[in-house]
Amino acid sequence: DREENTALKSLDDVISAGRAIAKSATVENLGIMGNHLRSNEFDDGSNILLFLKEMKGNRSIRHVELDIWDVELDVWDAEEFGEKMLRELEPFLKNNPNLKSFVVEHCRICHDALCLLMVALMNRDSPLGSIELNCCYVDDEAVKFITYFFTDNPKMTPRKISLACNDISDVGYFFLSEVIGNDECKLEEISLIGNDSCGLTGIRSIVSAAAGREIPMKKLDFPADFMADTPDQLQEFVEFFSLFPAFVPNCTQFYCGNFEVSRDALHALGNMLAKRSSPIRALHFNVSSIESDGIVTFLRTFLENHIATPNSIRIGGYSIRRVSVGDLHVVLGPLLQSCLCSLESLTLSAIGQI
Repeated sequence: DREENTALKSLDDVISAGRAIAKSATVENLGIMGNHLRSNEFDDGSNILLFLKEMKGNRSIRHVELDIWDVELDVWDAEEFGEKMLRELEPFLKNNPNLKSFVVEHCRICHDALCLLMVALMNRDSPLGSIELNCCYVDDEAVKFITYFFTDNPKMTPRKISLACNDISDVGYFFLSEVIGNDECKLEEISLIGNDSCGLTGIRSIVSAAAGREIPMKKLDFPADFMADTPDQLQEFVEFFSLFPAFVPNCTQFYCGNFEVSRDALHALGNMLAKRSSPIRALHFNVSSIESDGIVTFLRTFLENHIATPNSIRIGGYSIRRVSVGDLHVVLGPLLQSCLCSLESLTLSAIGQI
């Protein structure tokens, strides 16, 4: 384990370094941080593959992290590199009894490469503690493939899975919920942040599965921003957060737009947010129409729990009906004067009459 970076400038350096690590009984953490791989040059990944080929006999390494940017390779070269990398690592992943965590980031993992990885993990004597495939172009089909293995072999499920910043939609979330809902599954933490194509429907499937487990999940990380474009989506958001407030502590922003927000909807949203143990960072309304007394009612809910007040509230749109200065003052005065209030920015824009 060294803090300084080592530049492997020749093939001999690569082979020597790999053989040295293969013989070492003291190296526990191995991190390979590659620069942008380029086609038709020495740094097309061949040096990394040679290194992995030489060191894969090591049995003392506990943690492996491969952060290898392949953005300058075309899709076919990138997929080929990912498959070759996991092919070299397959014996190491399968036969190293001390390996606890395996992390790959910024590397395109095609379905063939994923097959090599999952077969190697399923053939281990014991499961890994953590598997992370972040920014690896994992899509819904890949997630289906992963869950197929873990559903058939629940005892080989790791304690932590991270699939952050991939291309997973609601469909992929449904597949993952099958693993989470299995009582034999040992999964305790899952991270899906950065999968922005997923909506509340997919998140609900995972949270519902987690809520029904005998052994509760310790951590669920989801995309932090939510948007409602219809009244039904707003109602679904409020109902979901009201039912499962403990499972969504990392919601940081909520955007509501392009439809008329009723007084009742604002009241329900305000009550839900005021009951949270931690505030969301920003709440933005950009709506076609909103009632003035609904705004006052909404802001009044935070008087009951100043700590739950968002850092930023922005309410604007095409038409906001008459707002009473007196009503706003009654609500905003105590709220802004409270030392517990976390509100830093309040914007009321496009208001026809005050």
